[in-house]
Amino acid sequence: MSDPSLVLHRIPETLVEALMMSLRKSKVEELQLRTSVLKPKSKVVVPSMRKLLTTEQSNKASKSVGRKLPVPSNQIRDIVQHHCSNKLTKGAVEAIEVSFEKFFKYLCRDVMAICLHAGKKIVTQADIELVMKRQRFIKDNKSLQILIEQNFPLEYRQLFIPVASSVTLKQRKKN
Repeated sequence: MSDPSLVLHRIPETLVEALMMSLRKSKVEELQLRTSVLKPKSKVVVPSMRKLLTTEQSNKASKSVGRKLPVPSNQIRDIVQHHCSNKLTKGAVEAIEVSFEKFFKYLCRDVMAICLHAGKKIVTQADIELVMKRQRFIKDNKSLQILIEQNFPLEYRQLFIPVASSVTLKQRKKN
C-alpha cells in the first residue's frame, strides 16, 4: 500500500490536470466554432494556457507590467504627502497608484457615458462637473473651485485654477 500523504498530494495535481485538459478542449471547440463560422477552411489556432501561478509569482508578474497613469507618480505622491504628515513607503505609493488608476478608469467611463447620452463629441468642463455631482463630490454648498482649493497644494491649484495665484496675492495685500 502506498503512503497516504503521497496520494493526497497527487489528487490535486490530477484534478488540476483534468481541469486544464477540459479547459483546453472547450477553448479548442470554441475556436473551431468561431473559425468555422468566419472562415470555413482556416487553420485552428490553439491558445496557450497560462500556468497556474502562486500568489508570489502573480505579484511579481503584475509588478513587471508598467501602468500608464494620466498623471506622473511624483505628482500623485506630492498630493498625498500634502494631506499626510508621515513618509510614504514604496508599497503605499504603488497601492495609491493602483487606486488612482481605477478611479480614473471609472471616471472616464462615466464621462464617456454622459457625452454619448448628450450626443457630444467633445468633453467640456461642465461634463466633468456633472460627473462629480453625480458621484457626490460636488454639492450645492461646495463648488469645484472650493474642492480644488481644499485638496491640492498651491502649485497644483495654479494648474487647475489659473487665477489661484492672483487670488492669494490679493488676499495677502489686503491683510
